[in-house]
Amino acid sequence: MNRALSTLLLACALAGPAPASAETPEELAFGFGQFTGAVTFCKMPKDQVSQLADTMLTGSGIDTGGPSPAMTRFKEGVADGVRSMSAPDAATCAEVKSAFDEAYAKLK
Repeated sequence: MNRALSTLLLACALAGPAPASAETPEELAFGFGQFTGAVTFCKMPKDQVSQLADTMLTGSGIDTGGPSPAMTRFKEGVADGVRSMSAPDAATCAEVKSAFDEAYAKLK
């Protein structure tokens, strides 16, 4: 995940739900998945990662309870986020951890 993308995802995670016209649920879900994949790659606590992912998805009106196009895109985003962390321009785990900690703190 490149630094520009990680910054965008952090802003998305911290801002909360986006207006419905800003992006489709599938696009939002993919972005949330990328962020979730990056924090998973960086070995953040699984229970906290799950809680944050669920909050981002449900806060954007995405039903996490069953199969849907948005949840398919979320899973694809997770795989992409994990894979992207190996790229030369990837954010560092320190940056990802900082973004995660900031987003997770907003849950409390």
